[in-house]
Amino acid sequence: AYYKGEIEQSLSKLQMASTRVAKLAVSPESVAMLVSMGFEEKASEQGLRFCEGDLDRAAAFCVEQRERLMEQQEKDRAAAEARAAARRAKRKGKRRRDYTPTSEAIGRVEKMGFTAIEARFALQMTVGDEARAVEALLVPGMVHAWLLSW
Repeated sequence: AYYKGEIEQSLSKLQMASTRVAKLAVSPESVAMLVSMGFEEKASEQGLRFCEGDLDRAAAFCVEQRERLMEQQEKDRAAAEARAAARRAKRKGKRRRDYTPTSEAIGRVEKMGFTAIEARFALQMTVGDEARAVEALLVPGMVHAWLLSW
C-alpha cells in the first residue's frame, strides 16, 4: 500500500501490526515470576503469550503443558518397552548354540567373499540374521571376540 501511494492505508496496516506485536510482548517480571515457580523461561513466555499476559492462567497453562509432555513421554516409553518385548518374544527360544544355519544362507554369505566356516559361524552367532552376520564379518576382530565368548 505504501508503494502505491496509499499512505492512510499504509499507516492503518502499520498500526495494526504494531498492536499485534505489542500483544506478543510479555512482561519480564511475569516471566521471572513463572521461572521462580520452576517453569522454563521459554515455556513461561509461551504461556504468557497464549494467555494474553494473565499470570494465573499462564501458570495453569504451563502446568498443563508439562503434564501433557510427561504423559507423551510415558506413552513413548511404554511403546518402546512394548516393541522391545515383542522383539524378545520373537527371539525367544532361539539360542545360538541350538541354531543351525541352512546351506542356502551359508551359500549367500559365501558369495559375498567369506569362507563357509566363517559364514556358518557368523550365521549361528546371529541366529540366522544374514545382514548382521555379514556386518560382523566385516568388523575386524568381531569373530575372534565371539569365539572367546563362546
